Amino acid sequence: MFRTAIASKYHLTVLAGLLILAVSATASAAPATDLGKNQPNTPDRSLLAPWHVYVFHRDNVEYVQINDANNNVRAAFANANGQTLVLPIGTDNEHVSSVPQSTTTQQPISTAGNTLYHDNQVQVVMATQPTGTAWIVQPINKTSIASGCTAEGCTGISNSK
Repeated sequence: MFRTAIASKYHLTVLAGLLILAVSATASAAPATDLGKNQPNTPDRSLLAPWHVYVFHRDNVEYVQINDANNNVRAAFANANGQTLVLPIGTDNEHVSSVPQSTTTQQPISTAGNTLYHDNQVQVVMATQPTGTAWIVQPINKTSIASGCTAEGCTGISNSK
């Protein structure tokens, strides 16, 4: 009888510990439901002031949102396994282009823009165009990390709105 009570108390303690870990892990993760909001509840990861970059993860997909100095959503995209999909949110969503991963493997990219954000999956370069700001999204591979774009590496920048 005494052994059963100790075993039950041990199991309850382990279960309570796991429950606390699960709740704290959920509370510290950036909620993907904040994507598209002006001031999402996640850290700003921008490398350039006054811009803001917010990163979300859900189902092995990375979502990156770019906001301006006033926290207006300018652009957002999803990235998974080197594939990028521009999301239809933000005032600059038509000004986002993606450099295919094969381009980054074949040719290093020179410094023609400003790197706004990068991590181990993707880099975002901001390039000023006559019609406004353009965003170049480049998947990161193990052999090259870019810091801008050449004309060959960034073809497809949309200048129309």
